[in-house]
Amino acid sequence: MVEPTGGVVMVVDDDEDWRELVVQFLSEAGFEAIGARHGLEALSRISGGELTPDLILLDLEMPVMSGWEFRREQLRDPVLAGVPVLVASSADPGELAVDGYLPKPYAAADLLRAIAGLRAGSAIAA
Repeated sequence: MVEPTGGVVMVVDDDEDWRELVVQFLSEAGFEAIGARHGLEALSRISGGELTPDLILLDLEMPVMSGWEFRREQLRDPVLAGVPVLVASSADPGELAVDGYLPKPYAAADLLRAIAGLRAGSAIAA
């Protein structure tokens, strides 16, 4: 298993049980993990610079603001544009510019491996 080195990971997913499970797992693995129910909630929590995550774990199919819409808005913000995004979704990101893709459902070891890969500077595609 990959050893995490900490950092803030925002988990953006409308599936409450899945989001809470991932947040708990990442917290136990040494990350500061925070959750958001959809893209709009995520943007409101990270806009303004009070909280800038080191990584965003993003579902795509969500109500209110989808992952696709979130990513477009994120890239418009010069502060947030550089935050890596790992799409973790059963939906294919297609041409969406992201740093990695992890199909759902995924294993905990795969998530840690993907995070480690992003930290090492390599794009991730499962």
